Amino acid sequence: MKTKLFVCLAVSLVVVLYSAAQNSPLQRGISVQMAPAANADPMPDADDPNAWIVTITADGGLYLGTTPVTSEELYYKMKARSRKLPKKLYLKADARAPYSSVERAIAGVHAFFGSVIVLSLQAEPATPGSTVPPRGIEVLITAPAAGLKPSVELQAAAPGNPALTVNHEPVTWDALPRTLENLLQDRDKVVPLEITGAVPFAQVVHVADLCHLVGARVILPAPTL
Repeated sequence: MKTKLFVCLAVSLVVVLYSAAQNSPLQRGISVQMAPAANADPMPDADDPNAWIVTITADGGLYLGTTPVTSEELYYKMKARSRKLPKKLYLKADARAPYSSVERAIAGVHAFFGSVIVLSLQAEPATPGSTVPPRGIEVLITAPAAGLKPSVELQAAAPGNPALTVNHEPVTWDALPRTLENLLQDRDKVVPLEITGAVPFAQVVHVADLCHLVGARVILPAPTL
């Protein structure tokens, strides 16, 4: 009986390990609870062992790969490798992190990258024997040109439910895609995003996701160190 029990347990362990391998997350790194995005694109290169991933945890911790860094350290690490920087930089931020924490990461990298890929939660499960690639949305991290419109504003209001406006006029989340479609006719499809107060990063991803739905890219302001 003990032998049979051991065999059953061993088989179960193999099945669990196999399943985990098929549904493996991003390359080894810091675990966070990423925000969902319905319109994100597959980003299989984010699983590459050599991919550069900057992580922001819920409590504001900042990491390059698995190494904890400050904004300044992140900047100097980028500068030291400026001749060998990859084409893409991935941002893996916890949905609960305040945007101010993500700003610190952007401050450290925007001198070297004009955009980053914001990784998002994978909605669809993997079928047996297959893997689901990471998904993400490209956002620009450069200062917007003067007078560029329309702009979207997020102001901290009720916890987890910031006020949303377009060109300083209130708009609902459901109406945002249609509003942007109307305003972006015959314009460059880029949308500056203004953020005021302790807005959770999940809401920033939500705006980027809805902009992506209508073929537009969000511009996040580039803070200074």
